[in-house]
Amino acid sequence: MNNPSPMDAFLSEINRNHGKIPKTLHQKVHAIATKAAEEMVQQAGKFLHQELDQDIHTESEIKALIDLFPEALSCHDEDGYLPVQSAIVDKGDGRTPPINFVPLLAREGEKRNVGGSNQRGGLLLELDGDDDYNTLQYLTWPPYNNDLKYTKVLAKLHEMNLLQRGDVKKFQLLANALTEPAVAIFDFLVDLDPDPNTLGTAWRDGLAIIHQSYRYESESDNYKV
Repeated sequence: MNNPSPMDAFLSEINRNHGKIPKTLHQKVHAIATKAAEEMVQQAGKFLHQELDQDIHTESEIKALIDLFPEALSCHDEDGYLPVQSAIVDKGDGRTPPINFVPLLAREGEKRNVGGSNQRGGLLLELDGDDDYNTLQYLTWPPYNNDLKYTKVLAKLHEMNLLQRGDVKKFQLLANALTEPAVAIFDFLVDLDPDPNTLGTAWRDGLAIIHQSYRYESESDNYKV
């Protein structure tokens, strides 16, 4: 069980002294503190959505932020995304998605049941309006030719048991890797689940993986069988 955040402890301390200080002052102080705490959580969530930068911020800084404002992990942005989802989505604002923080956000989110129980901190939640893809699936479809960077993130998630062998088949992760920039991801996933039956699993349009890869080669020349 997680320890209460410093902010929660502060509010608890105010409540603990109820009856020890004048009632009218206690009510005012409690209202002010509650409102301030809510605003700080919102600002922390906004930071995770809009300002998190893997070239500037460190994991220790973001871990400290989460420890201080754990509710920030559950703050949704205007698109309905959680911070762990915002970290992988290109929002067209010129900012490279801070994917290096995905393992940290997912691990801390799992501890706090972000997105609900058994959602692995939001990794298994679908991204609204994005063809029913969940966060984990989106990670196997990298932009910016950052195949190796995304592969490292997936490997770290696997080390944390947040990406499991059964996910490869269950969520048809190989299908997303059938583009030339995702060769490293494809190889990583095949190593994770070398079962040949996974390669034969039908994709969304009814094609098996091997047939889908052939179609990619025939239509766009993006992937070589």
